[in-house]
Amino acid sequence: MAPDSPSADGAHAPGWRAWLKRYPLLQQSLTMLAGNSGAQLLVLLLLPILSRLYSPEDFGQFGVYTAICAIVVPLAGMRLDIAAILPHREDEAKILMRIASRSILVWAVLTSLIAFLAGPALTQLTHTEYLVPYLPLMGATVATLAQIQAMSQWKTRQQEFRELAWNKVLQHGSVSASQILLWLTGMIGMFGLLSGSLIGQGIAAIFLTWSGRQAFKLGQEANPEVSWRSLIRRYWKMPALNGATAILDSVRVNGIVLLVATFSTAAVGHFNMAWMLVQAPVALITGSINSVFYRAMATTPRGDLYRLVKSSILKFSIVSVSAMALLLIFAPWFIPLILGENWSNAGLYAQALAPWLMLTVVTSPIASLYVVTNTQQYMLGFGVLFTATPLLILAFSPFGLLLTIWMVSASMSVLLIGLAIMSLLVAKRWDRQGPAPHEVGDRP
Repeated sequence: MAPDSPSADGAHAPGWRAWLKRYPLLQQSLTMLAGNSGAQLLVLLLLPILSRLYSPEDFGQFGVYTAICAIVVPLAGMRLDIAAILPHREDEAKILMRIASRSILVWAVLTSLIAFLAGPALTQLTHTEYLVPYLPLMGATVATLAQIQAMSQWKTRQQEFRELAWNKVLQHGSVSASQILLWLTGMIGMFGLLSGSLIGQGIAAIFLTWSGRQAFKLGQEANPEVSWRSLIRRYWKMPALNGATAILDSVRVNGIVLLVATFSTAAVGHFNMAWMLVQAPVALITGSINSVFYRAMATTPRGDLYRLVKSSILKFSIVSVSAMALLLIFAPWFIPLILGENWSNAGLYAQALAPWLMLTVVTSPIASLYVVTNTQQYMLGFGVLFTATPLLILAFSPFGLLLTIWMVSASMSVLLIGLAIMSLLVAKRWDRQGPAPHEVGDRP
Protein backbone atom coordinates (compact mmCIF):
# COMPACT_ATOMS: atom_id res chain seq x y z
CA MET A 1 0.00 0.00 0.00
CA ALA A 2 1.32 3.47 -0.86
CA PRO A 3 2.34 5.59 2.17
CA ASP A 4 -0.59 7.98 1.92
CA SER A 5 -3.18 5.71 0.37
CA PRO A 6 -6.51 5.05 2.11
CA SER A 7 -6.37 2.39 4.83
CA ALA A 8 -9.16 0.06 5.71
CA ASP A 9 -8.89 0.64 9.47
CA GLY A 10 -10.87 3.85 9.47
CA ALA A 11 -13.43 2.91 6.86
CA HIS A 12 -16.33 2.75 9.35
CA ALA A 13 -15.16 5.34 11.94
CA PRO A 14 -17.40 8.40 12.28
CA GLY A 15 -16.70 11.87 10.91
CA TRP A 16 -13.35 13.47 10.32
CA ARG A 17 -11.54 10.78 12.30
CA ALA A 18 -12.58 8.26 9.67
CA TRP A 19 -11.25 10.51 6.94
CA LEU A 20 -7.92 10.94 8.74
CA LYS A 21 -7.54 7.22 9.40
CA ARG A 22 -7.87 6.61 5.69
CA TYR A 23 -4.67 8.63 5.18
CA PRO A 24 -2.14 7.49 7.81
CA LEU A 25 0.73 9.63 6.46
CA LEU A 26 -1.40 12.76 6.76
CA GLN A 27 -2.59 11.74 10.22
CA GLN A 28 0.97 11.21 11.45
CA SER A 29 2.12 14.51 9.93
CA LEU A 30 -0.72 16.38 11.65
CA THR A 31 0.13 14.76 14.97
CA MET A 32 3.72 15.95 14.72
CA LEU A 33 2.55 19.34 13.49
CA ALA A 34 0.37 19.72 16.59
CA GLY A 35 3.30 18.91 18.88
CA ASN A 36 5.69 21.21 17.10
CA SER A 37 3.06 23.97 16.99
CA GLY A 38 2.62 23.73 20.74
CA ALA A 39 6.38 23.76 21.33
CA GLN A 40 6.98 26.73 19.05
CA LEU A 41 4.01 28.61 20.49
CA LEU A 42 5.37 28.21 24.00
CA VAL A 43 8.81 29.45 22.91
CA LEU A 44 7.37 32.45 21.05
CA LEU A 45 5.11 33.39 23.96
CA LEU A 46 7.98 33.30 26.44
CA LEU A 47 10.63 34.80 24.15
CA PRO A 48 9.57 38.44 24.68
CA ILE A 49 10.09 37.86 28.40
CA LEU A 50 13.46 36.17 27.93
CA SER A 51 14.69 38.90 25.55
CA ARG A 52 14.05 41.48 28.26
CA LEU A 53 15.60 39.44 31.10
CA TYR A 54 18.75 38.46 29.19
CA SER A 55 20.81 40.79 27.00
CA PRO A 56 22.09 40.15 23.44
CA GLU A 57 25.51 39.55 25.01
CA ASP A 58 24.09 36.90 27.36
CA PHE A 59 22.45 35.12 24.42
CA GLY A 60 25.68 35.52 22.45
CA GLN A 61 27.79 33.79 25.09
CA PHE A 62 25.23 31.01 25.42
CA GLY A 63 25.14 30.72 21.62
CA VAL A 64 28.90 30.18 21.41
CA TYR A 65 28.74 27.49 24.12
CA THR A 66 25.83 25.73 22.40
CA ALA A 67 27.54 25.89 19.00
CA ILE A 68 30.62 24.08 20.32
CA CYS A 69 28.51 21.34 21.94
CA ALA A 70 26.29 20.95 18.89
CA ILE A 71 29.27 20.10 16.70
CA VAL A 72 29.83 16.96 18.80
CA VAL A 73 26.19 15.80 18.99
CA PRO A 74 26.03 14.18 15.50
CA LEU A 75 29.06 12.06 16.41
CA ALA A 76 27.67 10.82 19.70
CA GLY A 77 25.31 8.07 18.52
CA MET A 78 27.40 7.09 15.49
CA ARG A 79 24.17 7.64 13.45
CA LEU A 80 23.17 4.09 14.37
CA ASP A 81 20.09 5.44 16.13
CA ILE A 82 18.91 6.65 12.71
CA ALA A 83 19.77 3.28 11.18
CA ALA A 84 17.49 1.63 13.77
CA ILE A 85 14.46 2.58 11.66
CA LEU A 86 15.64 0.43 8.75
CA PRO A 87 15.85 -3.24 9.93
CA HIS A 88 12.76 -5.38 9.47
CA ARG A 89 13.51 -7.35 12.65
CA GLU A 90 12.86 -5.67 15.99
CA ASP A 91 15.81 -7.32 17.74
CA GLU A 92 18.23 -5.86 15.20
CA ALA A 93 16.84 -2.38 15.78
CA LYS A 94 17.23 -2.82 19.54
CA ILE A 95 20.86 -3.85 19.19
CA LEU A 96 21.52 -0.72 17.13
CA MET A 97 19.85 1.41 19.81
CA ARG A 98 22.02 -0.20 22.50
CA ILE A 99 25.18 0.60 20.58
CA ALA A 100 24.04 4.17 19.96
CA SER A 101 23.23 4.86 23.63
CA ARG A 102 26.53 3.45 24.84
CA SER A 103 28.35 5.53 22.26
CA ILE A 104 26.52 8.64 23.50
CA LEU A 105 27.73 7.98 27.05
CA VAL A 106 31.33 7.58 25.89
CA TRP A 107 31.24 10.76 23.84
CA ALA A 108 29.69 12.73 26.71
CA VAL A 109 32.50 11.70 29.08
CA LEU A 110 35.17 12.45 26.47
CA THR A 111 33.64 15.87 25.73
CA SER A 112 33.72 16.96 29.38
CA LEU A 113 37.22 15.57 29.86
CA ILE A 114 38.67 17.29 26.79
CA ALA A 115 36.85 20.54 27.57
CA PHE A 116 38.16 20.51 31.14
CA LEU A 117 41.78 19.78 30.16
CA ALA A 118 42.19 21.75 26.93
CA GLY A 119 39.36 24.27 27.21
CA PRO A 120 41.07 26.99 29.28
CA ALA A 121 43.95 27.32 26.80
CA LEU A 122 41.62 27.32 23.80
CA THR A 123 39.28 29.93 25.28
CA GLN A 124 42.23 32.21 25.96
CA LEU A 125 43.40 31.78 22.37
CA THR A 126 39.93 32.57 20.97
CA HIS A 127 39.08 35.32 23.49
CA THR A 128 36.14 33.36 24.89
CA GLU A 129 37.30 33.22 28.50
CA TYR A 130 33.68 33.60 29.67
CA LEU A 131 33.21 29.91 28.79
CA VAL A 132 35.77 28.58 31.30
CA PRO A 133 33.39 28.02 34.26
CA TYR A 134 30.98 26.07 32.05
CA LEU A 135 33.39 23.80 30.18
CA PRO A 136 32.84 20.68 32.39
CA LEU A 137 29.10 20.89 31.66
CA MET A 138 29.57 20.36 27.92
CA GLY A 139 29.37 16.59 28.28
CA ALA A 140 25.95 16.86 29.94
CA THR A 141 24.70 19.06 27.11
CA VAL A 142 25.96 16.60 24.50
CA ALA A 143 24.44 13.63 26.35
CA THR A 144 20.95 15.11 26.72
CA LEU A 145 20.72 16.41 23.14
CA ALA A 146 22.08 13.19 21.61
CA GLN A 147 19.82 10.96 23.73
CA ILE A 148 16.75 12.99 22.76
CA GLN A 149 17.74 12.55 19.12
CA ALA A 150 18.31 8.81 19.52
CA MET A 151 15.05 8.10 21.33
CA SER A 152 13.13 10.22 18.84
CA GLN A 153 14.29 7.83 16.13
CA TRP A 154 13.03 4.87 18.14
CA LYS A 155 9.65 6.54 18.61
CA THR A 156 9.54 7.12 14.87
CA ARG A 157 10.16 3.43 14.21
CA GLN A 158 7.35 2.51 16.60
CA GLN A 159 5.09 5.14 15.01
CA GLU A 160 4.54 6.68 18.45
CA PHE A 161 4.17 10.13 16.99
CA ARG A 162 1.85 11.34 19.73
CA GLU A 163 4.49 10.81 22.42
CA LEU A 164 7.10 12.34 20.17
CA ALA A 165 4.92 15.41 19.64
CA TRP A 166 4.22 15.75 23.37
CA ASN A 167 7.94 15.56 24.13
CA LYS A 168 8.58 18.52 21.81
CA VAL A 169 6.22 20.62 23.93
CA LEU A 170 7.76 19.32 27.15
CA GLN A 171 11.34 20.03 26.06
CA HIS A 172 10.89 23.55 24.70
CA GLY A 173 8.46 24.60 27.40
CA SER A 174 10.72 23.30 30.18
CA VAL A 175 13.77 25.08 28.80
CA SER A 176 12.13 28.50 28.48
CA ALA A 177 10.22 28.27 31.76
CA SER A 178 13.36 27.16 33.63
CA GLN A 179 15.39 30.05 32.22
CA ILE A 180 12.77 32.55 33.42
CA LEU A 181 12.43 30.97 36.86
CA LEU A 182 16.20 30.82 37.35
CA TRP A 183 16.52 34.51 36.49
CA LEU A 184 13.91 35.30 39.15
CA THR A 185 16.00 33.39 41.71
CA GLY A 186 19.09 35.43 40.87
CA MET A 187 20.76 33.13 38.34
CA ILE A 188 21.25 35.78 35.68
CA GLY A 189 23.33 36.00 32.52
CA MET A 190 24.68 32.98 30.70
CA PHE A 191 24.51 30.87 33.87
CA GLY A 192 20.72 31.16 33.92
CA LEU A 193 20.36 30.41 30.21
CA LEU A 194 22.64 27.36 30.37
CA SER A 195 21.18 25.94 33.58
CA GLY A 196 17.62 26.31 32.29
CA SER A 197 18.60 24.63 29.03
CA LEU A 198 20.12 21.64 30.84
CA ILE A 199 17.05 21.25 33.06
CA GLY A 200 14.62 21.29 30.12
CA GLN A 201 16.71 18.98 27.94
CA GLY A 202 17.26 16.61 30.87
CA ILE A 203 13.53 16.35 31.52
CA ALA A 204 12.86 15.59 27.85
CA ALA A 205 15.67 13.01 27.63
CA ILE A 206 14.45 11.19 30.75
CA PHE A 207 10.84 11.15 29.52
CA LEU A 208 11.74 9.73 26.11
CA THR A 209 14.18 7.16 27.50
CA TRP A 210 11.75 5.89 30.13
CA SER A 211 8.76 5.72 27.80
CA GLY A 212 10.90 4.01 25.14
CA ARG A 213 12.80 1.68 27.47
CA GLN A 214 11.69 -1.33 25.40
CA ALA A 215 14.28 -0.21 22.88
CA PHE A 216 16.99 -1.74 25.07
CA LYS A 217 15.27 -5.00 26.07
CA LEU A 218 16.05 -8.02 23.95
CA GLY A 219 13.51 -10.81 24.37
CA GLN A 220 13.28 -14.37 23.17
CA GLU A 221 12.73 -13.12 19.64
CA ALA A 222 16.41 -12.15 19.43
CA ASN A 223 18.30 -13.93 16.66
CA PRO A 224 21.50 -15.44 18.14
CA GLU A 225 23.14 -15.30 14.72
CA VAL A 226 22.90 -11.49 14.63
CA SER A 227 25.69 -9.69 16.45
CA TRP A 228 26.47 -6.04 16.91
CA ARG A 229 29.50 -6.53 14.66
CA SER A 230 27.38 -7.86 11.79
CA LEU A 231 24.97 -4.92 12.13
CA ILE A 232 27.78 -2.38 12.08
CA ARG A 233 29.14 -4.07 8.95
CA ARG A 234 25.69 -3.88 7.35
CA TYR A 235 25.16 -0.23 8.26
CA TRP A 236 28.74 0.97 8.04
CA LYS A 237 27.66 3.81 5.74
CA MET A 238 25.71 5.42 8.56
CA PRO A 239 28.75 6.43 10.66
CA ALA A 240 31.09 6.64 7.66
CA LEU A 241 28.98 8.60 5.15
CA ASN A 242 25.78 9.74 6.82
CA GLY A 243 27.78 10.60 9.93
CA ALA A 244 30.26 12.61 7.90
CA THR A 245 27.39 14.46 6.22
CA ALA A 246 25.80 15.20 9.60
CA ILE A 247 29.09 16.49 10.97
CA LEU A 248 29.53 18.73 7.94
CA ASP A 249 26.02 20.06 8.48
CA SER A 250 26.76 20.68 12.15
CA VAL A 251 30.10 22.35 11.40
CA ARG A 252 28.33 24.59 8.87
CA VAL A 253 25.54 25.74 11.19
CA ASN A 254 27.69 26.11 14.28
CA GLY A 255 30.77 27.30 12.43
CA ILE A 256 28.68 30.20 11.15
CA VAL A 257 27.84 31.13 14.73
CA LEU A 258 31.50 30.95 15.77
CA LEU A 259 32.55 33.12 12.82
CA VAL A 260 29.83 35.66 13.62
CA ALA A 261 31.38 35.79 17.11
CA THR A 262 34.51 37.31 15.54
CA PHE A 263 32.44 40.45 14.94
CA SER A 264 31.23 40.63 18.57
CA THR A 265 29.54 38.48 21.20
CA ALA A 266 26.42 40.66 20.99
CA ALA A 267 26.33 40.02 17.22
CA VAL A 268 25.98 36.31 18.00
CA GLY A 269 23.04 37.11 20.26
CA HIS A 270 21.30 39.10 17.50
CA PHE A 271 22.12 36.50 14.85
CA ASN A 272 20.95 33.56 16.97
CA MET A 273 17.73 35.34 17.86
CA ALA A 274 17.08 36.05 14.17
CA TRP A 275 17.92 32.44 13.30
CA MET A 276 15.60 31.16 16.02
CA LEU A 277 12.67 33.30 14.89
CA VAL A 278 13.06 32.50 11.19
CA GLN A 279 13.73 28.87 12.01
CA ALA A 280 10.54 28.70 14.11
CA PRO A 281 8.17 28.32 11.14
CA VAL A 282 10.73 26.12 9.39
CA ALA A 283 11.08 23.83 12.40
CA LEU A 284 7.31 23.83 12.82
CA ILE A 285 6.89 22.38 9.35
CA THR A 286 10.00 20.22 8.92
CA GLY A 287 9.96 18.90 12.48
CA SER A 288 6.42 17.72 11.92
CA ILE A 289 7.04 15.90 8.66
CA ASN A 290 10.68 14.79 8.56
CA SER A 291 10.18 11.70 10.72
CA VAL A 292 6.98 10.82 8.90
CA PHE A 293 8.52 11.22 5.45
CA TYR A 294 11.61 9.24 6.45
CA ARG A 295 9.44 6.28 7.33
CA ALA A 296 7.28 6.84 4.26
CA MET A 297 10.31 6.74 1.98
CA ALA A 298 11.70 3.69 3.78
CA THR A 299 8.46 1.79 3.15
CA THR A 300 7.67 3.07 -0.36
CA PRO A 301 8.16 0.34 -3.01
CA ARG A 302 10.35 0.96 -6.01
CA GLY A 303 8.48 2.69 -8.76
CA ASP A 304 6.68 5.08 -6.40
CA LEU A 305 9.58 6.96 -4.79
CA TYR A 306 10.01 9.57 -7.54
CA ARG A 307 6.32 10.41 -7.32
CA LEU A 308 6.57 10.87 -3.55
CA VAL A 309 9.67 13.09 -3.79
CA LYS A 310 8.23 15.22 -6.61
CA SER A 311 4.96 15.70 -4.74
CA SER A 312 6.85 16.72 -1.61
CA ILE A 313 8.94 19.31 -3.45
CA LEU A 314 5.94 20.89 -5.19
CA LYS A 315 3.78 21.08 -2.08
CA PHE A 316 6.43 22.50 0.19
CA SER A 317 7.64 25.00 -2.43
CA ILE A 318 4.27 26.73 -2.14
CA VAL A 319 4.56 26.87 1.64
CA SER A 320 8.17 28.09 1.42
CA VAL A 321 7.52 30.98 -0.98
CA SER A 322 4.52 32.20 1.04
CA ALA A 323 6.43 32.22 4.34
CA MET A 324 9.47 33.83 2.70
CA ALA A 325 7.41 36.75 1.41
CA LEU A 326 5.95 37.44 4.85
CA LEU A 327 9.38 37.44 6.51
CA LEU A 328 10.95 39.70 3.88
CA ILE A 329 8.21 42.29 4.36
CA PHE A 330 7.54 42.24 8.11
CA ALA A 331 10.69 40.94 9.90
CA PRO A 332 12.66 44.26 10.16
CA TRP A 333 10.01 46.07 12.19
CA PHE A 334 8.01 43.22 13.77
CA ILE A 335 10.90 41.48 15.56
CA PRO A 336 12.14 44.58 17.47
CA LEU A 337 8.52 45.34 18.36
CA ILE A 338 8.15 41.93 19.99
CA LEU A 339 11.61 41.52 21.54
CA GLY A 340 12.37 45.09 22.57
CA GLU A 341 14.36 47.98 21.16
CA ASN A 342 17.70 46.30 21.95
CA TRP A 343 17.02 43.73 19.22
CA SER A 344 16.70 45.88 16.09
CA ASN A 345 19.63 44.15 14.36
CA ALA A 346 17.91 40.80 14.86
CA GLY A 347 15.07 41.97 12.59
CA LEU A 348 17.48 42.88 9.79
CA TYR A 349 19.35 39.60 10.10
CA ALA A 350 16.05 37.68 10.01
CA GLN A 351 15.09 39.41 6.76
CA ALA A 352 18.41 38.40 5.20
CA LEU A 353 18.13 34.77 6.36
CA ALA A 354 14.57 34.30 5.08
CA PRO A 355 15.32 32.99 1.53
CA TRP A 356 17.82 30.41 2.71
CA LEU A 357 15.91 29.05 5.68
CA MET A 358 12.56 28.99 3.91
CA LEU A 359 14.02 26.84 1.13
CA THR A 360 15.03 24.26 3.73
CA VAL A 361 11.29 23.61 4.08
CA VAL A 362 11.49 22.12 0.57
CA THR A 363 14.68 20.10 0.95
CA SER A 364 14.54 18.95 4.58
CA PRO A 365 11.77 16.32 4.15
CA ILE A 366 13.59 14.68 1.24
CA ALA A 367 17.04 14.58 2.88
CA SER A 368 16.37 11.04 4.14
CA LEU A 369 16.06 9.94 0.50
CA TYR A 370 19.82 9.38 0.41
CA VAL A 371 19.69 7.03 3.41
CA VAL A 372 16.82 5.01 1.95
CA THR A 373 18.43 4.73 -1.50
CA ASN A 374 21.89 4.03 -0.06
CA THR A 375 23.36 6.96 -2.02
CA GLN A 376 24.75 8.87 0.93
CA GLN A 377 27.95 9.61 -0.97
CA TYR A 378 25.99 12.16 -3.04
CA MET A 379 24.72 13.89 0.08
CA LEU A 380 28.24 13.85 1.51
CA GLY A 381 29.60 15.59 -1.60
CA PHE A 382 26.82 18.15 -1.45
CA GLY A 383 27.45 18.59 2.27
CA VAL A 384 31.09 19.54 1.67
CA LEU A 385 30.05 22.29 -0.75
CA PHE A 386 27.15 23.38 1.45
CA THR A 387 29.46 23.66 4.46
CA ALA A 388 32.38 25.38 2.77
CA THR A 389 30.31 28.06 1.04
CA PRO A 390 28.99 30.04 4.06
CA LEU A 391 32.14 29.59 6.10
CA LEU A 392 34.37 30.92 3.31
CA ILE A 393 32.07 33.87 2.67
CA LEU A 394 31.97 34.79 6.37
CA ALA A 395 35.70 34.31 6.81
CA PHE A 396 36.82 36.39 3.82
CA SER A 397 34.02 38.87 3.16
CA PRO A 398 35.32 42.48 3.22
CA PHE A 399 31.81 43.79 3.95
CA GLY A 400 29.87 44.36 7.14
CA LEU A 401 27.97 41.57 8.85
CA LEU A 402 24.52 42.39 7.43
CA LEU A 403 25.62 42.43 3.77
CA THR A 404 27.70 39.31 4.37
CA ILE A 405 24.64 37.48 5.73
CA TRP A 406 22.70 38.47 2.58
CA MET A 407 25.53 37.01 0.46
CA VAL A 408 25.48 33.78 2.45
CA SER A 409 21.69 33.49 2.21
CA ALA A 410 21.66 33.98 -1.58
CA SER A 411 24.43 31.42 -2.13
CA MET A 412 22.78 28.81 0.08
CA SER A 413 19.43 29.30 -1.68
CA VAL A 414 21.00 28.47 -5.04
CA LEU A 415 22.60 25.34 -3.59
CA LEU A 416 19.30 24.15 -2.07
CA ILE A 417 17.56 24.46 -5.43
CA GLY A 418 20.34 22.27 -6.86
CA LEU A 419 19.78 19.72 -4.07
CA ALA A 420 16.08 19.46 -4.95
CA ILE A 421 16.94 18.75 -8.59
CA MET A 422 19.54 16.14 -7.61
CA SER A 423 17.01 14.44 -5.31
CA LEU A 424 14.56 14.03 -8.18
CA LEU A 425 17.26 12.40 -10.32
CA VAL A 426 18.28 10.02 -7.51
CA ALA A 427 14.67 8.99 -6.86
CA LYS A 428 14.03 8.37 -10.57
CA ARG A 429 17.11 6.19 -10.90
CA TRP A 430 16.17 4.25 -7.76
CA ASP A 431 12.72 3.48 -9.16
CA ARG A 432 14.28 2.05 -12.31
CA GLN A 433 16.60 -0.35 -10.47
CA GLY A 434 15.78 -3.73 -8.96
CA PRO A 435 16.37 -4.66 -5.29
CA ALA A 436 20.03 -4.69 -4.28
CA PRO A 437 21.61 -7.40 -2.08
CA HIS A 438 22.17 -5.03 0.87
CA GLU A 439 18.43 -4.37 1.09
CA VAL A 440 17.64 -7.93 2.18
CA GLY A 441 16.38 -7.79 5.77
CA ASP A 442 15.58 -4.09 5.59
CA ARG A 443 12.21 -2.50 5.14
CA PRO A 444 11.14 -2.67 1.46
